[in-house]
Amino acid sequence: GHRVLTTIHTKTPEEVFLRLKDMGVKDYLIKDSINGIISQRLVRILCEKCKVKTQENTWKSQGCFKCNYTGYKNRKVIISIVDISSITKTIDVNIFQEINKSFRNQFLKGINKLVKKGNISFSDFNRFILEEGLENDI
Repeated sequence: GHRVLTTIHTKTPEEVFLRLKDMGVKDYLIKDSINGIISQRLVRILCEKCKVKTQENTWKSQGCFKCNYTGYKNRKVIISIVDISSITKTIDVNIFQEINKSFRNQFLKGINKLVKKGNISFSDFNRFILEEGLENDI
């Protein structure tokens, strides 16, 4: 056995299978060879020097010299790790549903953590939820 790590640019982890299939990889090779999928998104972090609290007890960007008047300083990564080997060992399971469920849950936990800590604004939280299609999971 060889260990191969690769990057495949897709919106969701389940699309990795579809992309490999489009590239001509046989179904049985895809299923037997993928052990896990790591998805990541970068989220802009509010500038600590100029962020302001809103009436709803959340934070919003304002802008200052430190952040070049953008209201944002740095980024954080939200990661979802899907262990395919544990999913495929379960009999009678729809692998795409399980991958999607795990992926969505981990992204929701990550973005919720950032908004609770005051690292991101509520509007950025909402934008992330809409862009990732997680609005039905809240």
